[in-house]
Amino acid sequence: MPSCQYCGKELGVHVVGEKPFTHTVIDLCGCEKEAASLRLAGPEISLYSDDESRIANRIKRAGIPTRYRGKSCTSGKTREAIELSTQGNGLFISGPVGVGKTHLACFVLETLIYAGHTGRFIGSCEIFDQLHRAFDTKRDVMSELCKSDYLVIDDLGKEPQTNWTLSQLYSLIDRIWLYERPVLIVTSQYQASKLIKHFSQESDAEIAAAIVSRIAAITKKINLTGGDKRLESYLNEEQEQ
Repeated sequence: MPSCQYCGKELGVHVVGEKPFTHTVIDLCGCEKEAASLRLAGPEISLYSDDESRIANRIKRAGIPTRYRGKSCTSGKTREAIELSTQGNGLFISGPVGVGKTHLACFVLETLIYAGHTGRFIGSCEIFDQLHRAFDTKRDVMSELCKSDYLVIDDLGKEPQTNWTLSQLYSLIDRIWLYERPVLIVTSQYQASKLIKHFSQESDAEIAAAIVSRIAAITKKINLTGGDKRLESYLNEEQEQ
Protein backbone atom coordinates (compact mmCIF):
# COMPACT_ATOMS: atom_id res chain seq x y z
CA MET A 1 0.00 0.00 0.00
CA PRO A 2 1.28 3.52 -0.73
CA SER A 3 1.88 5.74 2.28
CA CYS A 4 1.98 9.46 2.98
CA GLN A 5 5.54 10.75 2.63
CA TYR A 6 4.91 13.25 5.41
CA CYS A 7 3.35 11.22 8.23
CA GLY A 8 3.65 7.61 7.02
CA LYS A 9 -0.09 6.90 7.09
CA GLU A 10 -1.25 4.26 4.60
CA LEU A 11 -3.21 5.77 1.73
CA GLY A 12 -6.35 4.25 0.32
CA VAL A 13 -6.39 3.05 -3.28
CA HIS A 14 -9.64 2.65 -5.18
CA VAL A 15 -10.79 2.10 -8.73
CA VAL A 16 -13.01 4.79 -10.20
CA GLY A 17 -15.62 4.07 -12.86
CA GLU A 18 -17.13 1.02 -14.45
CA LYS A 19 -15.29 -1.50 -16.62
CA PRO A 20 -13.88 -0.97 -19.17
CA PHE A 21 -13.74 2.73 -18.27
CA THR A 22 -11.81 2.63 -15.00
CA HIS A 23 -8.75 4.23 -13.45
CA THR A 24 -6.97 3.87 -10.12
CA VAL A 25 -6.92 6.79 -7.72
CA ILE A 26 -4.68 7.18 -4.65
CA ASP A 27 -6.34 9.07 -1.80
CA LEU A 28 -4.71 12.11 -0.25
CA CYS A 29 -3.79 11.78 3.41
CA GLY A 30 -5.23 14.99 4.80
CA CYS A 31 -2.44 15.62 7.31
CA GLU A 32 -1.28 19.20 7.93
CA LYS A 33 2.16 18.72 6.35
CA GLU A 34 0.68 17.28 3.16
CA ALA A 35 -1.88 20.10 2.95
CA ALA A 36 0.86 22.71 3.35
CA SER A 37 2.94 20.99 0.66
CA LEU A 38 0.06 20.89 -1.81
CA ARG A 39 -0.65 24.58 -1.32
CA LEU A 40 2.95 25.34 -2.24
CA ALA A 41 3.30 22.57 -4.83
CA GLY A 42 4.97 23.19 -8.13
CA PRO A 43 4.27 21.10 -11.22
CA GLU A 44 5.24 17.81 -9.54
CA ILE A 45 3.27 16.24 -6.68
CA SER A 46 5.39 13.42 -5.29
CA LEU A 47 2.52 11.47 -3.68
CA TYR A 48 2.18 9.74 -7.04
CA SER A 49 4.32 7.58 -9.27
CA ASP A 50 5.79 9.33 -12.31
CA ASP A 51 2.85 8.39 -14.57
CA GLU A 52 0.28 9.17 -11.88
CA SER A 53 2.00 12.48 -11.16
CA ARG A 54 1.81 13.54 -14.80
CA ILE A 55 -1.87 12.60 -14.95
CA ALA A 56 -2.59 14.36 -11.65
CA ASN A 57 -0.98 17.51 -12.99
CA ARG A 58 -2.93 17.31 -16.25
CA ILE A 59 -6.15 16.98 -14.25
CA LYS A 60 -5.16 19.97 -12.12
CA ARG A 61 -4.26 22.07 -15.17
CA ALA A 62 -7.56 21.10 -16.81
CA GLY A 63 -9.33 23.03 -14.08
CA ILE A 64 -11.42 20.15 -12.75
CA PRO A 65 -12.68 21.40 -9.35
CA THR A 66 -11.08 19.71 -6.33
CA ARG A 67 -14.52 18.60 -5.12
CA TYR A 68 -14.83 16.27 -8.11
CA ARG A 69 -11.27 15.06 -8.68
CA GLY A 70 -10.88 11.31 -8.31
CA LYS A 71 -14.49 10.81 -7.28
CA SER A 72 -16.57 7.88 -8.52
CA CYS A 73 -19.79 8.63 -10.34
CA THR A 74 -22.93 6.58 -9.72
CA SER A 75 -25.17 8.28 -12.26
CA GLY A 76 -27.21 5.87 -14.36
CA LYS A 77 -25.97 7.80 -17.40
CA THR A 78 -22.25 7.32 -16.69
CA ARG A 79 -21.65 4.46 -19.13
CA GLU A 80 -23.60 6.16 -21.92
CA ALA A 81 -21.72 9.44 -21.40
CA ILE A 82 -18.32 7.73 -21.39
CA GLU A 83 -19.06 5.66 -24.48
CA LEU A 84 -20.33 8.66 -26.44
CA SER A 85 -17.45 10.95 -25.44
CA THR A 86 -14.71 8.38 -26.09
CA GLN A 87 -16.12 8.03 -29.61
CA GLY A 88 -15.51 11.76 -30.12
CA ASN A 89 -19.06 12.95 -29.49
CA GLY A 90 -19.85 16.09 -27.58
CA LEU A 91 -22.40 15.98 -24.75
CA PHE A 92 -25.25 18.24 -23.69
CA ILE A 93 -25.94 17.23 -20.08
CA SER A 94 -29.17 18.78 -18.83
CA GLY A 95 -31.31 18.40 -15.74
CA PRO A 96 -32.60 20.20 -12.66
CA VAL A 97 -30.40 21.71 -9.97
CA GLY A 98 -28.49 19.18 -7.88
CA VAL A 99 -28.94 16.02 -9.97
CA GLY A 100 -25.21 15.58 -10.67
CA LYS A 101 -24.59 17.29 -14.02
CA THR A 102 -21.25 18.82 -13.03
CA HIS A 103 -20.17 15.61 -11.29
CA LEU A 104 -20.86 13.56 -14.41
CA ALA A 105 -19.10 16.05 -16.69
CA CYS A 106 -16.01 16.09 -14.45
CA PHE A 107 -15.93 12.30 -14.26
CA VAL A 108 -16.12 12.05 -18.05
CA LEU A 109 -13.38 14.65 -18.51
CA GLU A 110 -11.10 12.97 -15.95
CA THR A 111 -11.62 9.60 -17.63
CA LEU A 112 -10.70 11.13 -21.00
CA ILE A 113 -7.54 12.65 -19.49
CA TYR A 114 -6.56 9.23 -18.11
CA ALA A 115 -7.06 7.90 -21.64
CA GLY A 116 -4.46 10.38 -22.94
CA HIS A 117 -6.60 13.32 -24.07
CA THR A 118 -6.25 16.93 -23.00
CA GLY A 119 -9.18 18.76 -21.46
CA ARG A 120 -10.39 22.00 -19.95
CA PHE A 121 -13.18 22.65 -17.44
CA ILE A 122 -14.65 26.13 -17.03
CA GLY A 123 -17.86 27.56 -15.62
CA SER A 124 -19.92 29.65 -18.02
CA CYS A 125 -19.66 32.74 -15.78
CA GLU A 126 -15.88 32.34 -15.58
CA ILE A 127 -15.60 32.55 -19.38
CA PHE A 128 -16.91 36.11 -19.35
CA ASP A 129 -14.92 37.08 -16.26
CA GLN A 130 -11.78 36.02 -18.12
CA LEU A 131 -12.81 37.91 -21.24
CA HIS A 132 -13.36 41.07 -19.19
CA ARG A 133 -9.96 40.72 -17.49
CA ALA A 134 -8.28 40.20 -20.87
CA PHE A 135 -9.50 43.51 -22.33
CA ASP A 136 -6.30 45.38 -21.53
CA THR A 137 -3.95 42.51 -22.33
CA LYS A 138 -2.96 40.54 -25.39
CA ARG A 139 -4.36 37.34 -23.90
CA ASP A 140 -6.53 35.37 -26.36
CA VAL A 141 -9.06 33.67 -24.10
CA MET A 142 -10.97 32.06 -26.97
CA SER A 143 -7.83 30.38 -28.33
CA GLU A 144 -6.89 29.15 -24.86
CA LEU A 145 -10.31 27.54 -24.43
CA CYS A 146 -10.04 25.81 -27.81
CA LYS A 147 -6.55 24.32 -27.32
CA SER A 148 -7.64 21.11 -25.62
CA ASP A 149 -9.18 17.99 -27.10
CA TYR A 150 -12.26 18.38 -24.88
CA LEU A 151 -13.87 21.49 -23.37
CA VAL A 152 -16.44 21.38 -20.56
CA ILE A 153 -18.62 24.48 -20.16
CA ASP A 154 -20.45 24.12 -16.87
CA ASP A 155 -23.85 25.63 -16.00
CA LEU A 156 -24.57 27.26 -19.35
CA GLY A 157 -27.38 29.74 -18.83
CA LYS A 158 -26.11 31.02 -15.47
CA GLU A 159 -24.02 33.79 -17.06
CA PRO A 160 -25.44 37.38 -17.18
CA GLN A 161 -27.83 37.68 -20.11
CA THR A 162 -26.65 40.66 -22.15
CA ASN A 163 -26.09 41.25 -25.84
CA TRP A 164 -22.33 41.28 -25.18
CA THR A 165 -22.23 37.92 -23.38
CA LEU A 166 -24.46 36.34 -26.01
CA SER A 167 -22.28 37.64 -28.87
CA GLN A 168 -19.14 36.34 -27.15
CA LEU A 169 -20.75 32.97 -26.51
CA TYR A 170 -21.81 32.79 -30.15
CA SER A 171 -18.22 33.49 -31.24
CA LEU A 172 -16.91 30.65 -29.08
CA ILE A 173 -19.55 28.09 -30.05
CA ASP A 174 -19.36 29.04 -33.73
CA ARG A 175 -15.59 28.58 -33.69
CA ILE A 176 -15.93 25.13 -32.11
CA TRP A 177 -18.63 24.17 -34.61
CA LEU A 178 -16.70 25.40 -37.67
CA TYR A 179 -13.31 23.89 -36.79
CA GLU A 180 -14.62 20.76 -35.00
CA ARG A 181 -12.31 21.32 -32.03
CA PRO A 182 -12.47 20.94 -29.13
CA VAL A 183 -15.13 18.32 -28.49
CA LEU A 184 -17.73 20.20 -26.45
CA ILE A 185 -19.34 19.02 -23.22
CA VAL A 186 -22.01 21.35 -21.84
CA THR A 187 -24.01 21.18 -18.63
CA SER A 188 -27.16 23.22 -18.14
CA GLN A 189 -30.35 23.16 -16.12
CA TYR A 190 -32.11 24.09 -19.37
CA GLN A 191 -32.95 21.71 -22.18
CA ALA A 192 -32.35 23.05 -25.69
CA SER A 193 -35.74 24.66 -26.36
CA LYS A 194 -35.83 26.30 -22.93
CA LEU A 195 -32.23 27.48 -23.32
CA ILE A 196 -33.20 29.41 -26.47
CA LYS A 197 -36.08 31.03 -24.58
CA HIS A 198 -33.81 31.82 -21.64
CA PHE A 199 -31.13 33.43 -23.84
CA SER A 200 -33.80 35.43 -25.70
CA GLN A 201 -35.24 37.13 -22.61
CA GLU A 202 -32.67 39.93 -22.56
CA SER A 203 -30.86 39.41 -25.86
CA ASP A 204 -31.22 38.78 -29.58
CA ALA A 205 -33.49 35.79 -30.27
CA GLU A 206 -31.79 34.93 -33.57
CA ILE A 207 -28.33 34.75 -31.98
CA ALA A 208 -29.79 32.67 -29.15
CA ALA A 209 -31.25 30.20 -31.63
CA ALA A 210 -27.98 30.08 -33.60
CA ILE A 211 -25.99 29.24 -30.46
CA VAL A 212 -28.28 26.41 -29.39
CA SER A 213 -28.54 25.11 -32.97
CA ARG A 214 -24.76 24.75 -33.17
CA ILE A 215 -24.56 23.10 -29.74
CA ALA A 216 -27.26 20.63 -30.80
CA ALA A 217 -25.33 19.81 -33.98
CA ILE A 218 -22.12 18.85 -32.14
CA THR A 219 -23.44 17.17 -28.98
CA LYS A 220 -25.54 14.20 -27.90
CA LYS A 221 -28.26 14.67 -25.29
CA ILE A 222 -27.81 13.29 -21.79
CA ASN A 223 -30.79 14.20 -19.60
CA LEU A 224 -30.52 13.64 -15.85
CA THR A 225 -33.62 13.44 -13.67
CA GLY A 226 -34.32 13.31 -9.97
CA GLY A 227 -34.20 15.54 -6.93
CA ASP A 228 -31.55 17.88 -5.57
CA LYS A 229 -29.01 15.47 -4.02
CA ARG A 230 -27.24 18.22 -2.11
CA LEU A 231 -30.45 19.53 -0.55
CA GLU A 232 -31.83 16.04 0.12
CA SER A 233 -28.66 15.12 2.03
CA TYR A 234 -28.89 18.32 4.08
CA LEU A 235 -32.57 17.79 4.91
CA ASN A 236 -31.94 14.16 5.89
CA GLU A 237 -29.25 15.31 8.32
CA GLU A 238 -31.70 17.83 9.82
CA GLN A 239 -34.29 15.08 10.37
CA GLU A 240 -31.73 12.85 12.09
CA GLN A 241 -30.82 15.55 14.60
